[in-house]
Order: sequence, then C-alpha cells, then structure tokens
Amino acid sequence: MNTTEPPLLSDIERTALVVWSLCVSIISITGNLIVLVASIKYKAIHLDKISVVLIRNLCIADLSYVVYILLTVGNIVRREYQYGDFLCYWSYCFALSLTATEMGLICGLNVSKLITLYDPLRARQRKTRTGRIIAGTVWTLAFGWSLTVRLYNYQTGEITAYFNYTSFQCFPTVHTDLADKLVKVSGIFYNLLPTLVLIVSTSWLFVFVNKTTGVHKHTVLTLALVSGVFLISYGPYTAAVLLYSSFQNSPQFILYFRFAVFSPYLNYAANPIIFFLTLRSFREFVQNKLARWVRNSKIKHAKVAPYTSSTSASNRYDSSSLFR
Repeated sequence: MNTTEPPLLSDIERTALVVWSLCVSIISITGNLIVLVASIKYKAIHLDKISVVLIRNLCIADLSYVVYILLTVGNIVRREYQYGDFLCYWSYCFALSLTATEMGLICGLNVSKLITLYDPLRARQRKTRTGRIIAGTVWTLAFGWSLTVRLYNYQTGEITAYFNYTSFQCFPTVHTDLADKLVKVSGIFYNLLPTLVLIVSTSWLFVFVNKTTGVHKHTVLTLALVSGVFLISYGPYTAAVLLYSSFQNSPQFILYFRFAVFSPYLNYAANPIIFFLTLRSFREFVQNKLARWVRNSKIKHAKVAPYTSSTSASNRYDSSSLFR
C-alpha cells in the first residue's frame, strides 16, 4: 500500500482530532438511535410519511458513517495504517457511497417538501410506500453503481488506494485514462448534480421559511437547516481535496487540509440536534422521557430513614404527649 510522507503532528493536534472524532461518534450514535426509536416505536415525529421514512434512512446512514470515523480514530492513535490494502481501498469507497446516500436522501426530502408546498393536494397522497421507494432507489444508486465501478477498478488495478498521513485517511490513485473518465463521470452524477440540486432546493426552502406557518414552517426550517449544515460541513473538505495537488508543499495548507478533511464529521452529529431544536413533537418526546427517567431514578434511590429503638421510643413519647 502506498503512503505519503508523514508530516509532523503535534500532540495537541492529535488530541484535538481524536477528541473531535469521538465526540461526534458519541453524539451521532446516541442522537440517531433516539430519533429511530422515537419515530419507529413511539411515532413521535409528526411529519408527513415520506419525510419520516427518509429521516429514518438518514439516521441509518449517519450511524453507518460512524464506523468509518472510528477506523480513522484508530489511525490517529497508532499514527499509521494497519488495516491493510483491501480495507484501505474499500473504506474510502464505503465513505464515498455513504456521502452520496446522504446527499440523495436530503435532496429527496427537500424536493418532496417543495412539491407539497407548491401543490398542497399532493400531501394526501404521500404514503410510506412512496418514501421507501425513494429511499431504496437512493441506496441502490449510491452503492450499486459506485461499488460496481470500484470493484471493476480494484480487480483491474486501475485504481489503488494510498494512506495519507496528513489526514490519516485513505484516498484513491488513478492509473489509467479509462478509470479517470469513470471517476469523473461518477463525480458528475454522484457529487456535482446532487450538490446543485441541494443548493437550489435549500435556497428555496429558506425562502419558504418566511412564507409558511404552523407545522409547515417547522418542517421547512428543519430541512433547510439539515441541508445547510451538510453544505457547510462539506465545503472545507471539498476545497481541501481540490486544492491538495497544487498546494501540498505549503505548510499552511497542510495544516488547513488536516483539519478540513474532518469537517464533514459535523454533518453526522448535527441532524439529531436539529430535529430536537426544530421539531416540537420530537423535542417534547425527549423531554418527557428524560423527565420520567429522572423521576423514576429519584424514587428508586430515595433513602428511607433507618428504624431504631431510640427513634421509636421518641415517637411513642411524642404520640403519647398528645393525649395529656
């Protein structure tokens, strides 16, 4: 497996990256599991059926990405990559496919909601089955085509992976013109076009925030924030990857690159927080469950005063004095 020369990494930088990755992982696991339980078992997210299904799939994608984050933490702790060529290549493909899945699901949420706002009568036709079809299509396209192309390139050796010590992550190296064309075509369909749809639909959603009221306003605000956080978190990463070949010898850029490639992690921890802040039904569910847990905990750990002869005697004396 090819590697880049490791630049100097201070203990402060190393600790910051580990703490950031672990915090994101903990928040993502806890928050997304709560969202899944609230929406599946308790039906506590009061949105249209398509949006609820897509939000569930968004949570599953977030939880899946945590696996990649934890692998990266292992790289930082060891200061090297010890998982082998096979996992280096496929971990990158796995992360890339999950990113495409996230983009597709968010685009589906935005476009679906915008269609409803333009044609309110369609809201009655929004069924769970339609949401499952949209989610299944997104997962199939993101993983089916992407992994098929990557498998072909892996078998032919047209694309290999190398471990980048600057970011402690694996990146691909293209060896043939055919593979380069396939990568560019995949980039157009899986990155460029969804990004344009995401930017346009997010802009429309922010416009509709001031024009809607009630439940629709909360839903539009939720989707707009989810989309906005995704774009903001992946902005520094995209710029760093595009500029790496031109500025990789610059110490200042290397420092920026090292932290920029970890900026997408924000996206995978932010969604449950956004849901809590903007969806009243979900917020009330969490608050009620937390209040009940605290109340039961106090009852369970309440201490009863021990029964002793001295206290019983004093009680007898006090009670008898009432009849004097």
